[in-house]
Amino acid sequence: MEEDIPEYMPKAEVTAITATSITNHSFENIIPYLPAGSFNIILGPSTPLTPILFDYGIDAISGSLIENYEQVKKCALQATPTRKLQGIKMLTLFREDEQ
Repeated sequence: MEEDIPEYMPKAEVTAITATSITNHSFENIIPYLPAGSFNIILGPSTPLTPILFDYGIDAISGSLIENYEQVKKCALQATPTRKLQGIKMLTLFREDEQ
């Protein structure tokens, strides 16, 4: 739970942050507690694939890229679960790729 972040997150060697934290505005409350030297990942299908997230201490950005809009649209209209979506490619960007 979010109220446990100040106690537990500073002890982590690896953190995984859901991209939903950006839309629900908890991302800005999480970032100050990322420990120095930890490996930090933001992930989920709604993750914005932008290197700007590296400026916030994120080391890996994992999300999805639409390769076939019509196929994704069809799946979305059929309420297909994300893990079964067709027409997308799952990507991970790493900080070291940007340097």
